[in-house]
Amino acid sequence: MKKTRPSFTSSKVSQILLKSLLFLLPIVVLPFFSNPLNHSKSLVLFLISTAIVFVYLVRSFRRKKIEITWSPVTAPLILFGLAVTASTYFTREYPLESIMGLGGVYIAFVSISILGGTMLVKKEENKSSLLSIAASIVVVCSILDLLNFGPTRFLSSVSGLVIPKNFIFTLVGSTFQAVQLLILAFIFLVQKIRKKKIITAVNLIAIPLILFGIAYYTWTLLPGKETSLSIQAFASSWSVALDSIRYPRAALIGNGPESYMNVYSFFKPLAMNNTPFWNVKYINAFNTPLTMLPTIGVAGLLSWIALIIVFVKQLKYKHVREIPETWVLLASFFMQLLAPTNIVILIVQGIAFAFWIAAQKNLYSTLKFQGFEFSMKQVENAKKVNFNPGFVVRVVVGILLLLATLKSYSLVNYYSGSYLVNKANRQLAEGDLASAYTTHQKAVSKVPYLDSNRRNNALIAMNAAIAISKKESTDDTDSSQMATLINKAVKEGTAATIINPDNTDNWMVLAQIYRELIGTIEKADEWTVQSYIKAVNTDPMNPTLRMDLGDLYFNYKDYEKAAAFYNQAISLKPDAPNAYYQLGKSAILLEQPTPALAAWQQALSLIPRDDENYQTLKEQVDKLAEEVAVLEGGDQSAQGNQGQEPSPIVEQNLKRDDEVVSSENETSVDLSQVEVADNQEETEESSVAPTEE
Repeated sequence: MKKTRPSFTSSKVSQILLKSLLFLLPIVVLPFFSNPLNHSKSLVLFLISTAIVFVYLVRSFRRKKIEITWSPVTAPLILFGLAVTASTYFTREYPLESIMGLGGVYIAFVSISILGGTMLVKKEENKSSLLSIAASIVVVCSILDLLNFGPTRFLSSVSGLVIPKNFIFTLVGSTFQAVQLLILAFIFLVQKIRKKKIITAVNLIAIPLILFGIAYYTWTLLPGKETSLSIQAFASSWSVALDSIRYPRAALIGNGPESYMNVYSFFKPLAMNNTPFWNVKYINAFNTPLTMLPTIGVAGLLSWIALIIVFVKQLKYKHVREIPETWVLLASFFMQLLAPTNIVILIVQGIAFAFWIAAQKNLYSTLKFQGFEFSMKQVENAKKVNFNPGFVVRVVVGILLLLATLKSYSLVNYYSGSYLVNKANRQLAEGDLASAYTTHQKAVSKVPYLDSNRRNNALIAMNAAIAISKKESTDDTDSSQMATLINKAVKEGTAATIINPDNTDNWMVLAQIYRELIGTIEKADEWTVQSYIKAVNTDPMNPTLRMDLGDLYFNYKDYEKAAAFYNQAISLKPDAPNAYYQLGKSAILLEQPTPALAAWQQALSLIPRDDENYQTLKEQVDKLAEEVAVLEGGDQSAQGNQGQEPSPIVEQNLKRDDEVVSSENETSVDLSQVEVADNQEETEESSVAPTEE
């Protein structure tokens, strides 16, 4: 009797891929990337979702038709995908960050939901066991971490990162994300047991582990705990969301799926500076809708809301309520309404949609595209020539396959670049600056249009130049190397600001580079100020930037401008003792002891009494108060003397000021013997494409 080989149909292959994704996504953490947690999960997601797209396209090519199961949620899913695509590609000249970030995750979510639901067949599948096993592994690994036998020990040794051995880190991500996953796994498991009326051995092990994980993780999120829940307040999230849609294009398609941190920096309410989280740069709003509105706009938010409404309407049908995935989807939507979403929860939702659609496939119609049938009449013999409509489908599918192949190639480059950045970071930690620079150059050549790569490359180049300048003796070769490195640092820093001009960190790095060159290159001071001002424009409520500008002018003895920026910092954050202290120093050096005393007294009132700086400042305040009392109670005629000697505190601060300036110049790179780009305009006009060394 002849044995028949198993047929690996598109349904079986897509089923295997979706199950693999459901199991691997929550637990995979690869220590070989610059961001091990996020990059590991996005790599697994993009590889498997791309494979699903390939399977669907090959299926369409073989069948000579493109088919989509048209469920009630298909239209809002498509609209959501189109809104995300528009936001990804039309809000940034260089959209790589969004493509490989949340924009790509959203698109993968839509692809998995629609294409997976189309290829799967209606059949009972044991998906709950896979999700419950993954959730149980997360809990077990967290327990082992507390016993110093968990994955963090391995990850720390391999990646070089310091990962805390507590519940701050889980395989899913944060503790809060772990709670969300465990709740979904428990709901899925309970619904499956309720439907099948059977409890397996796996279920008997998984249920207590999952319940323990939910209880313990929730306990660690309580106020006062080390891992207590910290998300942006609703009030500030609402304020940022409303301010971000004041412009028509931003209102329609948002500012880009990965833009929330930039949007928050630009529209941060002033009241946030009076909270303990004044210097936190949030990457999400209070919940998912308030994150979507500034990032993917009204179009994305409305299509997502339509998806929820259409889905909830299906609950009136009994057969829908009997599907286990229904309750997983309902719980995931509820979570997103109460908290920001994440890659794991979003993709579990997408997989649930795929199986939810497949479970009701016999109730839905199928949208088919089989090409355009047309004919052409030849003039010579008047013979009609018919074109096979399947040919058109194959051409379209072939083009899509080519695009998917190019996407796969970009994935390889992106994650190769992430691996090289991680390698460079480890070399930096070991003190091998030269190797780190070379390795990071390779990373930039792999992923040239990512601003973080260019920014970090600029810092490494600048640090390498500083290291050479600190040699006891330098020759012409060293001078040439310094010039090359300085030019490279400026070019890479500028490229980062071109790729993402809304990122404050890019402008700050460029300002730091120019600041190192003050005193050795003409106009470096102007470029430094310009870069700081650009940074302020992207983060207008940040008092630290005003302090940095004040310090810059203070170090070069422009005390009036320094005082002006310190006052700006105080207006943004009235409880900043450093700003008052520096304002007092500026006032002393401007021979204004009374305002200086008031500033220092205010600074003293903001410093805790048990702080080591409190007593030092108190002594300075007492001494200055005595001088002010003498000046105010002295001979009134002396107040008009033009040749009045400065007070001892003024002389003391002038001396300290000279030391600061001297120290500043000593730490700068000595470029007196080298030539570098002598104007900023030339640098800014340079291409962001990497150049070969």
